[in-house]
Amino acid sequence: MRTFPLLLLCALPFAAGAQTLTEAEALRLGLARAEVHDLERGTRALAEAEVIAAGAWPNPTLDVERERMRTTPRGIDETWKLAQTFELSGRRGLRIEAAERRVEAAGAQNAARREELAAEIRRRFHAALHAQQLVKATEAWLGRFLLIESRIEKQVGAGEISGYDRRRLARERQTAAARLAL
Repeated sequence: MRTFPLLLLCALPFAAGAQTLTEAEALRLGLARAEVHDLERGTRALAEAEVIAAGAWPNPTLDVERERMRTTPRGIDETWKLAQTFELSGRRGLRIEAAERRVEAAGAQNAARREELAAEIRRRFHAALHAQQLVKATEAWLGRFLLIESRIEKQVGAGEISGYDRRRLARERQTAAARLAL
């Protein structure tokens, strides 16, 4: 009774492996991976953060100086300076515009990376499909050799075909089996 559920459990991976995968489904699965989306969002977020940083005004600075002076009643002279720089040349606007262009470039870079990934997925899908078809063709070839070999054995027994032809066919069958093993 315990072996039946175990048998069913062992058969499940083989049933799942029998499903066919189309190119469109492979693309959908490959491009829907979390790391692809994370990379695209991260690239865009970095470029958008550069826009915010380019638009920020520089921080004000506070300088404090303390000097010992004998001329003052306390003997210490303190100077406090608060400074704020203002850009009057228009560089800030140019930095913002350049950062906005980098956001557009990040979008184009994401699209190009997506297309490269899609091309790589297609290439690997078709390589796997080719290998699968090659295995099927080799299996069919091997099956035909086995059929021909059984017929040849009958003809060798009747004396119609020489032993050389039988050995040559056996060698071809072994070659097909070796290709299938690879």
